[in-house]
Amino acid sequence: MPEISSNGRVQHVTGIYTMTANQRPQRESMEYDVVIVGGGPAGLAAAIRIKQLAAQQEREVSVCLLEKGAELGAHSLSGAVLDPRGLNELIPDWKERGAPVNVPVIEDRFLFLTERGALKTPNFMLPPALKNEGNFVVSIGELVRWLGTQENGCQKHSFIEFFPHRGLQYGSVRLSQPNS
Repeated sequence: MPEISSNGRVQHVTGIYTMTANQRPQRESMEYDVVIVGGGPAGLAAAIRIKQLAAQQEREVSVCLLEKGAELGAHSLSGAVLDPRGLNELIPDWKERGAPVNVPVIEDRFLFLTERGALKTPNFMLPPALKNEGNFVVSIGELVRWLGTQENGCQKHSFIEFFPHRGLQYGSVRLSQPNS
């Protein structure tokens, strides 16, 4: 826990030694317009969309994507049912680009499990959110790796920097004295 000394300096305990704020070593830093933590489907989609919007406005925006895995998709769940509406909006020509979205859902089956077996729920009783017609069974890991290879969904060459975030310091913490 940082303490504030009598002279007003913040002391940080690092490992087994203490140093004051003005004694901390200088660290290398890089500046970005946008930093996204998490290289899963949502993080990649956000990075791609930001680059698309910047390209539409003919602006350059630097985007950094921090991912805990050594590669994109390394920590993504293996399987899911994907509603392709979001992918259609993000990258309309995803089929032509070879997205790993190839297995259409052919049947919905919802069962109530009991001690003696299972009871099938008739499909007409299912709410729309549980009907998967038009959706696909995908590997999220493969989809994330594919998204990472796309030119960010843009026509122009743009670049999203990717860093596995082991050992990165994301920012500084500023502390002030109470009532200051």
